[in-house]
Amino acid sequence: MENVTSFHPLEREQALQREIENLLDEINEVRRGMKASLCRFCFETDEDLIDAWIFEQEFYEARYRYLRRRAKSLGIGSIPRLETIA
Repeated sequence: MENVTSFHPLEREQALQREIENLLDEINEVRRGMKASLCRFCFETDEDLIDAWIFEQEFYEARYRYLRRRAKSLGIGSIPRLETIA
């Protein structure tokens, strides 16, 4: 996050908007990764790779929860919960 306190009010607003846009992009990227990981898991038959997809899914879930908290702290309240993604 940029140090938005040292900017002119307009620059601060622009920096905040960039941060929000970057955050939303990252949330969408994580959601795509979660869906792809779930698809790979559903069609996998090798036990080692099943474990790998489970760990990958857990990574995405933890990352998504973190990003939702960041979004909430920035006043973005329309990010869906994990249950509504898959």
